Amino acid sequence: MHKPKISFIICVYNMGNTLETAIKSVLSQTYKNFEIIIVDDGSVDSTAEICDKYKEKYPEIVKVKHQENKGVASARNTALGMVTGDYVFFCDADDSCGNTMLEEMVKAIVNHNADIVAVNVNKVTDGHVERLDLIKEEEIYSGTNHDKVFYSFYGDRRTIATATHSKLFRRDLFDTITFIDGFVYEDKRIMHRLLDSADTIVFCNKGEYFYIMNDNSITHARSLKTERDDYIATVDRYDYFISKRKEEKLIQLATYDLVDRLISYYSQGERVIDNSEKKELVNQLRKCMNEPLFKKDKKYASKHMKINIFLLSPKLYTTLFYKGNRFS
Repeated sequence: MHKPKISFIICVYNMGNTLETAIKSVLSQTYKNFEIIIVDDGSVDSTAEICDKYKEKYPEIVKVKHQENKGVASARNTALGMVTGDYVFFCDADDSCGNTMLEEMVKAIVNHNADIVAVNVNKVTDGHVERLDLIKEEEIYSGTNHDKVFYSFYGDRRTIATATHSKLFRRDLFDTITFIDGFVYEDKRIMHRLLDSADTIVFCNKGEYFYIMNDNSITHARSLKTERDDYIATVDRYDYFISKRKEEKLIQLATYDLVDRLISYYSQGERVIDNSEKKELVNQLRKCMNEPLFKKDKKYASKHMKINIFLLSPKLYTTLFYKGNRFS
């Protein structure tokens, strides 16, 4: 059996309290043909010392790069430039991998000549493991079945589809696709492109990735910037599916998702978003409503009243219907 070399990428900023757990989980893999690339993105805690300790202890396996703080996207692009493996796996510095995870994923690569392999994600909160089992049996997306993978962006499996963690990617997929510097939701901006560029994608029901719930992580520390970046990423995915003329059901799902994200972003930032941006948001919403596939769908009727109230008076909509956090 061909044994592809795997490059684990761990990008880290001030995660000295969790980094060793992530590294040890990689080192404990039963499949051994791998390297670990750690990019320290300007940490000021014990992170740098931990990185160097493992580089000295495992010089044939661990590579370390220290750089000025530039953000996750920049750190990942730096790491991709250091890769020597056939496939890449992104492991967050506060997460961990089950010890047979890589072995099971490599089997899927070999058996199906896969370009991307995704594995089940377990959620860990205060030490309690919630086994989501979002992948109940092996799924293969290729040929005429390929585009059905995009449905995983919507519903309870969106974590599997949207995040770059918990996946193996063929290295050359990143020859033309890179992370966008300065952008918080860097995964969401590129995952649809990576999946679309892959000929064969496998969702593997064996092996486990442990996603540690961390209140200090970027995705949990919500701000106007994170909400705006989330909205921009949603627009980007919507425009991509429209431009690629994907099937009707997928465009409908992308439209619903964009409408919900747009209204949520507007409602949260209503007090601080300037008038020109508000106008752009309203125009984008009108564009979605005029999408024929959205207008003819039965679900449109149930959203019709609230959306039209929003278009009539976003402030009134926010007062009547929005119960979430608002920035000021």
